[in-house]
Amino acid sequence: MSWNSLTAHKESAIGEVTGVDAGRIEIFVYPECYPRIRVGSIIVVNSGETKPVGLVIRTAHRPRHGQIQPLRKTRSEILRSYPDLDKYHRFVSTIAYTSHIKGDLIFHVRASMPRLHDLAFLVESDELLDAFFRPNGAWNFDFLRYFLIEGAGPLEIRELFFTHREYFLSRSSDLKDIVEALTVALYKSGIRGNIARYLEDTLEALR
Repeated sequence: MSWNSLTAHKESAIGEVTGVDAGRIEIFVYPECYPRIRVGSIIVVNSGETKPVGLVIRTAHRPRHGQIQPLRKTRSEILRSYPDLDKYHRFVSTIAYTSHIKGDLIFHVRASMPRLHDLAFLVESDELLDAFFRPNGAWNFDFLRYFLIEGAGPLEIRELFFTHREYFLSRSSDLKDIVEALTVALYKSGIRGNIARYLEDTLEALR
């Protein structure tokens, strides 16, 4: 799968842009897609020639109008009683803008900003995860500079690796190279004395 094929069909979109604030992009997630979104999920925004890419740093779920009222029901009971309830809720994910795609190449640096209602797509295939984490054939975590500056900490990085746990475990023979590339990226990001904590949290998530 290529980056272009990921965004080729609007039916594959998981949501659309509802706000842009400096390095953060707010995505309205379609209700049926919300369960697929985690902290650390990689989102591509189809903004034409240049496609912003970011990592989910926060998720939110709230009523669209008014305040929520307690129902005292299980999830299955709620779905039976109110099958269209999701239509009255707002599912939002905030992503840290870390990278961009030009043509079929990805660069871990920001470029132009998306526009409101640009469609957003979730990166799930191993082929595209390879392209994101190994853009030139070598492990590269330079995108973490932006993730950290937008508020991510050790726990968010731990969740990033846990979200993509199966992918990284399938590359376990590269663990030494992954740790080395992660150490370099953290150092470039200004992390000094706490690098060991970040690495420990990451390795725990991959056990």
